[in-house]
Amino acid sequence: MAKLEIQSDVSPFTMIKNSIIDSEEILSEHEKLLYIVLLRYGNKAFPSLATLSKKCGFSKRTVQRTIDTLIDKGLLKKKNRVSKKNGNTSNVYMLIDSDIIWNSTKENLKENINSVILDEAIRIVETSGMKVFRKEKKMLASTEPTKVTVETSTKTKRNIFPTNNDSTTGTKSQDLERYTIDQIKQLFDYDVMVRDNPYRQQDIDSVMDILHTTMNTTKSTIRIAGEDKPSMVVIGKLMKLSYSEIIYAIEKYQEQTERIKNPTSYMLTLLYNAKEQMNLDITNQVSHDMAHWNTEE
Repeated sequence: MAKLEIQSDVSPFTMIKNSIIDSEEILSEHEKLLYIVLLRYGNKAFPSLATLSKKCGFSKRTVQRTIDTLIDKGLLKKKNRVSKKNGNTSNVYMLIDSDIIWNSTKENLKENINSVILDEAIRIVETSGMKVFRKEKKMLASTEPTKVTVETSTKTKRNIFPTNNDSTTGTKSQDLERYTIDQIKQLFDYDVMVRDNPYRQQDIDSVMDILHTTMNTTKSTIRIAGEDKPSMVVIGKLMKLSYSEIIYAIEKYQEQTERIKNPTSYMLTLLYNAKEQMNLDITNQVSHDMAHWNTEE
């Protein structure tokens, strides 16, 4: 039998996981091709609808519908880019990629996406020498959180975000910080953010310092938008921030033209609300785009 021999020069290429190609339960035909095309642009992609239409061989309308279904499944995040000179430009697309996700079923996809985020946070905690155990609870509602405890080397269990009985001062009850600045930078993909946004490094460094201080607080409450919230709740929410949500918070801070009396508190509030606000902005942008299809070239 004749063998097929392939000769090829070494040109730019995109590496695609077999699990993505083999995914039949999670991705439809259109979704799979569009996802792969977006991978071609890297984790932070910003091709136009016209470009995606040309690369995929779809109409712009089909590309937009496919983008919407990927966003709805939690596999893609979209944010509109704005230029001071040209106004709205192409969108930024952030891909969610994990083997756990590609081995999911339709029923447990979103649960596994949330699990991937939590597992990454736990991995960072374990680098400090602590062991993390998750006690699964039978949930009466899908919003009930998974209980997480940490076991130290002395076998004493405590909450993953311990608090100090002294709620009036920031004095630490322990000599060692819970999260080092290096661990926090690793959790939030600091190197990637600086690489993709070198002109924002000073702002990114400031945000890392704010997160480091907040996540190591010994106060029982943290003030967010004038309201005292339990420290464990605030820290837990901050740990789930994604690369794109941190950049989104920085952009919102830069858009503020009024004088900010307490920059640190203001940025902390932006970070705390970034996930919900960004999702609302994306929903609004999609609704706007869909309502103005007839005006597209």
